[in-house]
Amino acid sequence: MSETTIKRRLALNGLCGEAKAALAAGEISLSQAEALTLGSDTVQHNILEEIGRGVPFSADDIKATLLDDRPTVASAIFPLEQYNGTVTTGRFRKCGGTAIPERMSCSDCRASPAPLAA
Repeated sequence: MSETTIKRRLALNGLCGEAKAALAAGEISLSQAEALTLGSDTVQHNILEEIGRGVPFSADDIKATLLDDRPTVASAIFPLEQYNGTVTTGRFRKCGGTAIPERMSCSDCRASPAPLAA
C-alpha cells in the first residue's frame, strides 16, 4: 500500500459515527467515505441524509461540495509557514518549496513551473 493510501485510510477515523456505520453497512463506498472526511460531522450528516433520500453523491461530488470554496495553496499571497490554520493535502505533495499535483514528478515541476497568480 502506498503512503497516500495509508493516509486516506487513517483519515477514515475522522468520520462521524453515522458515516462509519454507513460505510460498514455498504451504504456508501470507500471513496465516498474518504471524501466525507474532508467535512465536519454536521456536513457529513447532511450529505448522508441526501444520499439516504436517493440523491446521487459520487466521491467527486462530495469533494466538489466540500472544497470548491476553499482557497488553493497556489493562491496564497504569503509564505505557508505563516498560515496557522489547517492545510488539506492528499492531491498535492511538496517539490522543494512548491506544492505540485501528486501525478507530476519533480522534474516536471522544474521543467514547466506554473505561472504565479497576479
